[in-house]
Amino acid sequence: MTDRRVRTGTKRRLVQCFSHLFASRPQPIAVEYTWDGKETVSRSTLWLGVIEGNTTPESIGQGQRLELDEFIIPVNVRLLGFVYGEVAEAAVEDVVNDIAAGLAATHRLTRWPGLDDGDVQSYLGIADVQVGPMDGPGHTFPGGPGQTIQGWGSFDLLCQSHLDFD
Repeated sequence: MTDRRVRTGTKRRLVQCFSHLFASRPQPIAVEYTWDGKETVSRSTLWLGVIEGNTTPESIGQGQRLELDEFIIPVNVRLLGFVYGEVAEAAVEDVVNDIAAGLAATHRLTRWPGLDDGDVQSYLGIADVQVGPMDGPGHTFPGGPGQTIQGWGSFDLLCQSHLDFD
């Protein structure tokens, strides 16, 4: 059976990394561990969803022990305050590209520029995290005078961790 602590530790570490990445922007982006289910937001937000993926050898049709755990963390981003839809969509693409570049520059989620490695034991087994294909980007249309446009997009973080069996 897989160690779910690596999965949850990885997700917590990603929240730390992304919060650090987006905190210094002119319009900061809040990073949330879970989505509250609301469609309307009062600030630009990036949500990490429920971790997906089979967790036992039997669930993926194997009889032997697993050595590699593969799981997915869905991500949704919504950015507020745009006048033009094209600019909103470009901003969403920038967020996804910044995440991909940040992940590529780290070593198993350590050495994130400007951020302490934190509780490495909680995500120690992580081998790789990559950005999967994006649904979007898209944008809303203003509902009336004085309202702004929101940019949105969703994508998956494709994760692999090594499993340690004693």
